[in-house]
Amino acid sequence: IGTDGIWETRDGDGNRFGKDALRDLVRANAHRSPRDIQCAVLDALARFRQGRTQEDDVTLVVLKA
Repeated sequence: IGTDGIWETRDGDGNRFGKDALRDLVRANAHRSPRDIQCAVLDALARFRQGRTQEDDVTLVVLKA
């Protein structure tokens, strides 16, 4: 569960991270712990921003059954 600050994160060219990228990232890391999935998402956002400041808040909750 995440807020729009995740998928609306923009890179240096103004491209959005997007919901598809978030979905793909979570699926690729589904075998990992919730904390590791959270770290993977936050790390991916930081790389995507290319050093730019986060413009919106990011809230992320990872639950696994």
